[in-house]
Amino acid sequence: MESFMRVSVILPTYRREGLLCQTIDHVLKQDFPDFELLVLDQSPTHEMETKRFLDSVASHISYILLEKPGVVAACNEGVRNAGGEILLFIDDDIAIPDSKLLQCHVRNYQDPHIGGVAGKILDAADPVEGIYNSYSLNWKWGFLQTRCDHNMRAETVTAQGANMSFRKSVILEVGGFDENYDGNGFRWETDFCYRLKKNGFQTIYDPDALVLHHFNSPGGNENLNLFGRSSQSHEWHHSFFKNTFYFFLKNIGGAAFLSLIWGQYRSHVMNRPYIKEGLGFEIARHRVFFKGLRDGIATYLSWKNKS
Repeated sequence: MESFMRVSVILPTYRREGLLCQTIDHVLKQDFPDFELLVLDQSPTHEMETKRFLDSVASHISYILLEKPGVVAACNEGVRNAGGEILLFIDDDIAIPDSKLLQCHVRNYQDPHIGGVAGKILDAADPVEGIYNSYSLNWKWGFLQTRCDHNMRAETVTAQGANMSFRKSVILEVGGFDENYDGNGFRWETDFCYRLKKNGFQTIYDPDALVLHHFNSPGGNENLNLFGRSSQSHEWHHSFFKNTFYFFLKNIGGAAFLSLIWGQYRSHVMNRPYIKEGLGFEIARHRVFFKGLRDGIATYLSWKNKS
């Protein structure tokens, strides 16, 4: 029964201030009989107001300070320290509009075939719902089409770290999260859902498990750079490309990899807004693209040799 399942909420955080305090406050107000909150803090320092808040809730959270930033490693550390049967992973820049978020996740685990739950994520600034795309369940290309903003409860190929849960026993059985996804960690959640599927478990998207995400807020993994055109966006894109190519080779592979390379090139190197930035921008973006491709292949070969 769901009332006997303990939940560990795992909250990795990096360079967040006010939004982190809001997220913690919303978690602590959840209406659920048995849960704990683990804060995995990778921030070198905090503003005084944030420090005061963390001190004020110290008796209600498990606070773990990590020296080296890395979202995947932080989540693995959370798994090792969690006491719950269900582990809910959230971002440090979300709002939780309903006190029943934990309950919405846990009720799905009545089905023993379900190993993970992907929750609904809407933009806090403009919470407009999307439309379900059935192609998102395609196990070759669906991960590029999947969104978590619609109202259709269905199996999904991926979850998003802002709002997802898994059975702890399944995480341990599958071998934890792959820390080869470095930098911004792009695709680490998708990788885990693919591995979960290969081990006989489903990931279900539940639209009732809702959070509001403050997209592009300062700090964290700087995902605002996904469509950014600043010089800083090039470094971010290196790990974006590397992680994406590594994911595809590891989980899908085959001749389709050439199609992925071409698609990523067209979308994230030679699209019209980037071309308008001029030759210097395009040279820099080409450089990180091919470096990411090289490093993604090298990471895959290293992983394969160790497997």
